[in-house]
Amino acid sequence: MTNDDNWLTSLEALDYLEKERGRRYSSAYWQKLRHLGRGPPFYWRSGRIHYRPKDLDCWVRKPGIRGPFRKSCEARKSAKNDSPTSTDCEVA
Repeated sequence: MTNDDNWLTSLEALDYLEKERGRRYSSAYWQKLRHLGRGPPFYWRSGRIHYRPKDLDCWVRKPGIRGPFRKSCEARKSAKNDSPTSTDCEVA
């Protein structure tokens, strides 16, 4: 999963966070975090974005970092206390 010099691509970083830290992020949300400057430090190497595992670990430990996430429709159900048979959520 990791490169020889311990750099991770974006997809490898997402896999690392899910397997090692129990944090699951979608690739679209990951890109949004990077764009807004709220994600972990990243580096350009050979024209691609890479991450270091130690930076990912430090970022996950910061206060205010959220995750893992639920679908927004699941959050609405729990907030409304609706039954699980509600039809306001598409099944993926």
